[in-house]
Amino acid sequence: MKLPGIHISLPVIFVLWCGGAYLAGMTPLLLYPAMWMAVGLVFLALGAVLKGKPAAPAKSQQGT
Repeated sequence: MKLPGIHISLPVIFVLWCGGAYLAGMTPLLLYPAMWMAVGLVFLALGAVLKGKPAAPAKSQQGT
């Protein structure tokens, strides 16, 4: 049995968490996945902005 990929599992967990918190009447629990979604969006945005920019090569200080 092959497990689903992380791109499938995370949205399912997110929806189940939010649905369970809503049904239980525990709205503060909804802030936790919202925070991680915001962190994920920041990383996606940074990845898109920095995608084409290679890192500068390290300068060695040999032979001085």
